[in-house]
Amino acid sequence: MTLLDELQGLGIAFVSLGEGIDCTTPAGKLQLHILAALAEFERGRIAAELFTCYCFVAVKLTSFCLEPGPTKNLARPLMVLPFASSVPVNR
Repeated sequence: MTLLDELQGLGIAFVSLGEGIDCTTPAGKLQLHILAALAEFERGRIAAELFTCYCFVAVKLTSFCLEPGPTKNLARPLMVLPFASSVPVNR
């Protein structure tokens, strides 16, 4: 159950004056759903882009850590990304 559903159950109507969305009407509910879908899409796009950047950095760090230098340069383990497995990657 969402916050707006809880408010509606209590008899409270939500009207966004800034965006002009009246959630008591079918058109207002449609606008709110479209905005929520766009926000979810954007969040997923940003997460996928960040995951790609992290993978790029990990590859660069791996090659940097393994390059021979004037001193003994042992390969260091890379930081494990906590959300890497939860981000879908389109291939």
